[in-house]
Amino acid sequence: RFYDTKKFYVFFEKVVSEKIRKTQLEMMSNSVNYKEIFKKRIAEAMYKVEDMTIIAGAEKCIKDEREASDKAKTTVENDNYVKSKQSIDFKAGVTLDKDSLVTFFKLPTQNKIKIEKVLLTESLLQEIIRMSMLEVGDSKVSEFWEKGTDNVKKFWGKDIVTTIKNEIVPDNVMYGFAPGQLYGWLFILRDHTTYMEVDRDIWTLDSDALIAHAVGNTKGVYKATFQI
Repeated sequence: RFYDTKKFYVFFEKVVSEKIRKTQLEMMSNSVNYKEIFKKRIAEAMYKVEDMTIIAGAEKCIKDEREASDKAKTTVENDNYVKSKQSIDFKAGVTLDKDSLVTFFKLPTQNKIKIEKVLLTESLLQEIIRMSMLEVGDSKVSEFWEKGTDNVKKFWGKDIVTTIKNEIVPDNVMYGFAPGQLYGWLFILRDHTTYMEVDRDIWTLDSDALIAHAVGNTKGVYKATFQI
């Protein structure tokens, strides 16, 4: 059997880091290993760009779907939330609890897809501690209070991915992603490569990479926003 599906273009882009310049005198007369420090700084910046690229793609899918839902007048609003098929905005007073999680995890069932990975900040994950033993069980509540949420890798069968980069993922937002093959890919044609040039007494370090975020299924990402 052969499966014939729609094809789409994948556009790669070149990501270029800042240029860091130091005089040779500074580099040689200080015990600090500037080269390693700058390489690490550049690498962190490049990884941040990759993260921003993924979130930008997800946000585009969410925004387009909400606009289409508003236009078709299929957006649902009640006392607790405003929701479409792929996004839900909880109103003030609704916290990250059992009821809100169930409501969020049910969104993809309308598109015959399930959420496999959940992305949120460390700060938002701490809200799980507020759940009572009636919601998640006495042993689980005890575990949260004894060990914290650092070791929470799975919750309700979902893979939990946390970040401290709240400038990319806000502390009141949770993303849900379908399995990779049902959503998209991050292609790295060439990972970040650091270059160093020496022009007389000036050292210059920078880096570039070739990446692409390809979304094959716009219904593979979901978003919950809390008012906290």
